[in-house]
Amino acid sequence: MKPYNALGMRSTIHIKHLIHFQQCNIEVSNLSDKSKIFAAIRNAIDTAPKGERAAEIHLQSLKYAVELEDVSGKEFALGVGVKETYGTEFNKMRNILKRLNAAGLDTSKI
Repeated sequence: MKPYNALGMRSTIHIKHLIHFQQCNIEVSNLSDKSKIFAAIRNAIDTAPKGERAAEIHLQSLKYAVELEDVSGKEFALGVGVKETYGTEFNKMRNILKRLNAAGLDTSKI
């Protein structure tokens, strides 16, 4: 598999990571959906202007928080291919989403 470069970091998703997801009782169909979401997030990060990639991770975390509600921060970071510390940021964004939605945020416009 071709290495993935996000935020100046190189990583490769290996089959062992897919096995880890299955061990976490994630259905194969959900894994496929989540893989598509992770790929979309990776693409958004890669195409974000330099200096705005961290902000893009936050925006994408908000955009897909509902679809990834059963994903831990660590799984998010692993799936997207970013530093594990961004898993904490993912959790923070997911926690404030309720307040943002109450204030009128439309995540489909992100």
